[in-house]
Amino acid sequence: MNKLTRIGMAKGPVRLGTWRKVTVYAVSAGLWASGAVWLIFHYFLRAPSEFGPTPNPLEPWWLKLHGAFAFAALWMFGLLCAAHVGNGWTSGRRRWSGALTLGVAAILGLSAYFLYYVGDDGLRQAAAYVHWILGLGTPVLLIWHRVVDVAIERRKAAAKIRFEHLLPVSLRRFFGASPDRKRPKAWILPAWKQSPGNNSRKPAPQDGHDD
Repeated sequence: MNKLTRIGMAKGPVRLGTWRKVTVYAVSAGLWASGAVWLIFHYFLRAPSEFGPTPNPLEPWWLKLHGAFAFAALWMFGLLCAAHVGNGWTSGRRRWSGALTLGVAAILGLSAYFLYYVGDDGLRQAAAYVHWILGLGTPVLLIWHRVVDVAIERRKAAAKIRFEHLLPVSLRRFFGASPDRKRPKAWILPAWKQSPGNNSRKPAPQDGHDD
């Protein structure tokens, strides 16, 4: 079995179903928004008092909501590992962005554990900075994995198909393409091949005599 066969064949579907996709987006958005709002209340919306700034009364509630979404995110993490990560890795698609997103999610979970159960103040503060910075940057990773990598894949696939159809049939198998592969769509063909009425037959030569 060649490398392309071993990498390109997943054992199950890579794409998530509609309800799973909605769940992942909803939990991710709630987790990020609750954490970001807690940071705003914690640093910029402290309540003034005669003894100096004190925590905002709503700050603990945002932290509790963030913790609730964090528990849902743990369940979502297991769902993705079972239904998406394994098949996606086997398919060979978007490995770098997917692996980086998975690694950041694991670091966020570990830093959250340190924030709750580590007693050393210095270590807790370092874990807090790591958690905040990576947490605020997760939308960039998700957009990269979901949107940017898709556009890159489509461009590469279009370029590969166009290159294969410029080769003779005898050379297509050498580059791993099927000789009877269908002609690509017009939007990935060169402009000179997209003109209407264009065909490979040359016009018949004129004999040079007028009737």
